[in-house]
Amino acid sequence: MSYIPADLRRAVLAQSGGCCEYCRIRQDDSGVGYNIEHIIAVFHGGQTVVNNLALSCSRCNLYKGVNIAAADPYIGDPTFLFHPRRHNW
Repeated sequence: MSYIPADLRRAVLAQSGGCCEYCRIRQDDSGVGYNIEHIIAVFHGGQTVVNNLALSCSRCNLYKGVNIAAADPYIGDPTFLFHPRRHNW
């Protein structure tokens, strides 16, 4: 786990609007704290910078893991997972 300084945590919280950036459920409505996670995992060369960090509920964070892509269930081709800085809902 990478250390994320307090000022960087505040910036991620501000840009997320207090919602999980994957499922959009508000942290205040969940009853549990959310994680700040790397969109592109450190394992894959991701950096600990505001544009590569996202507020994430535990379910989304655990489901995504370090993955950045997965096999399309219909055709089997690799496809990138949702990226909250590049994709829109």
